[in-house]
Amino acid sequence: SNLRMHLVQEVIDLIDALPDVITLDDEDSINVALNKYAVLADEEKEFVTNYNELLDKQAEYDQLLQESIHKYNAQIVVDLIDALPSNITLDDEEAINNAFEKYNKLEEDAKKYVINYDELLEKYEELENLKEEIDYINTVGAMINSIDKLPNADEVKLGDDLEVLLLYNTYLEYPKEKQEQITNRDKLLELVSIVED
Repeated sequence: SNLRMHLVQEVIDLIDALPDVITLDDEDSINVALNKYAVLADEEKEFVTNYNELLDKQAEYDQLLQESIHKYNAQIVVDLIDALPSNITLDDEEAINNAFEKYNKLEEDAKKYVINYDELLEKYEELENLKEEIDYINTVGAMINSIDKLPNADEVKLGDDLEVLLLYNTYLEYPKEKQEQITNRDKLLELVSIVED
């Protein structure tokens, strides 16, 4: 017979030599076995009785490779989150958004390796709170200060009209919940009623 049994045996031995537990280091051994199997004639291939084992090992290797790619990609996001400072300022908004963007682009299987994702959510919440605080200071806080500086009802002069009415117009533009946060708005409303008389 012109079957090259020594080549068949070589492939069988290569497959047998593969370790029980495949690692990423086994890539070459698996490829050598696959390539030597591929060049066998069809009738020779039938004698490679452990070929299914080779396919299993290849599948195991492919899965490990996928996993390591997922872990690698996830680690980039983990590092971005780790790099965020413990005290968030408005300057960190871009970095936080960038980490979110990169996280959302990960494949679902990679996301589970981002072990500090909760930390990112916390930082995001801190940032949102900070933005609200700053917005409060810039609007409500500023309004309270401006009202404080206005003269009291019994000291109002003619020249105060404009300032009172300008503040009142700004006040009217605020949403209701912001208006309610202005602790001294009664003073403003009282002054408005005086200057509008």
